[in-house]
Amino acid sequence: TGMGVVIVANKFTGVYAATCENEAAARHSRSINNSNILAMGGLVTTVDDAVKIVDAWLDQEFCAKPGAEADWWSPEVEAFLSSKFPEIDSIEQDSRGR
Repeated sequence: TGMGVVIVANKFTGVYAATCENEAAARHSRSINNSNILAMGGLVTTVDDAVKIVDAWLDQEFCAKPGAEADWWSPEVEAFLSSKFPEIDSIEQDSRGR
């Protein structure tokens, strides 16, 4: 399913891994979560779907609207996303006793 890969990968500082089962999830994982590792389930993802998912993931930028269907996207969403990672990094460091 790709879940195990993500669980292990996310234990490392600076890693934002996401399991994506479709193109929308891939776009959202990049635009909202700034994922830098993509995982897919080899038993549940066809080769054709995997190519589409990877293309969507690679084409998507962080803090950019994840497709035309994201009518909820706004400048306020972008402002929140662009400022959240310093706080997340601080929480991550504290949780690891650093």
